Amino acid sequence: MSSLQVLQSGSEISSPRLGRLYDYWLVLKGNRVGPKREQIEPAPIRGDLPFVWLVEVLDGGEDFYFRLAGSELKSFMGHDNAGKRLSERPQTPYFKNVRRVFSACVSERLPILVGPVRTSFPERSHLAITVLTMPLSENGRDVSMLFGGFESTLVALPQTETVLGS
Repeated sequence: MSSLQVLQSGSEISSPRLGRLYDYWLVLKGNRVGPKREQIEPAPIRGDLPFVWLVEVLDGGEDFYFRLAGSELKSFMGHDNAGKRLSERPQTPYFKNVRRVFSACVSERLPILVGPVRTSFPERSHLAITVLTMPLSENGRDVSMLFGGFESTLVALPQTETVLGS
């Protein structure tokens, strides 16, 4: 997937919403891999909460457990994945790509930015999405959870654009 990139700087983020989430995460993380889950509080990101999610890393990144999804993500998906493992989701191109993004964040121990790319999620392939996935760490070294946000737009991408999930 050509649009998956390890984020080196906030200047690489074109979305104001995702830029705010990245800045918030960056301040909390300090010199660690990422902040602790308990440091993520709703008040500072209140306006962006409908677009955020939290995922627990299981078995060193072999699986992922959906903890929390904002209302806009639930609307995009058509259901709530909270309380489910990624391994329990259908092995569609979309969820295979979700695994790639999550696994990249765990292995790189850095934020991952995807998009904007056309999504292959059923019923939403007319949308372009941008996704930011950032590591959280309870011990300051290992990735224990993922914190992220997304945006979707109706902007049509050229047919040659990489499709998220293909």
